Amino acid sequence: MKYKIIILMVLIFVSPANAKRLAPKDVDPIVTEHKIFSVPHWGLSNNRKQNGGYIEVRDKATNNILWELKIYDINYDENIETDIQDVLIIETWLEGNLLHAKDEKGNVHIIDINTKRLVTAYFTYGILTTQKNIKTDDIPEKDAITKTDVILFGIISILLLVCYVLFRKHKANK
Repeated sequence: MKYKIIILMVLIFVSPANAKRLAPKDVDPIVTEHKIFSVPHWGLSNNRKQNGGYIEVRDKATNNILWELKIYDINYDENIETDIQDVLIIETWLEGNLLHAKDEKGNVHIIDINTKRLVTAYFTYGILTTQKNIKTDDIPEKDAITKTDVILFGIISILLLVCYVLFRKHKANK
């Protein structure tokens, strides 16, 4: 019985919040007659301020970067590993002159490729922004997992474990 409790506690504290993320699947580039639209995942290793959230447009003939755009910001909490805070783009599609980019949280960002600006953003938590030419600073952010959340999760887990043990003792005494 004592070993089961120890194993259960280890499993509780080795949670996904402490694990490194898996490598993301590649997003196929969109190739048009003259351009290639792609989403580079690893911005931090390429002198950018974050991983994810970037669109790159290259010349199809030369493969030179024509322009790039950061479509959302990630504000990293220095108390949490950055890799679990990254929000990467998982899907893109082109409809006319509008490039759609869906991120891991389900948010869809729409870029006008003629003006090179974010024009619309649909968020999973119910906010729809339909302003033209909005800046990434205007996009509401979702909360990141904080240290308080992890501590609260640990406390709740311990309380559940104590309740389980007390229940088992009560049941054994009957």
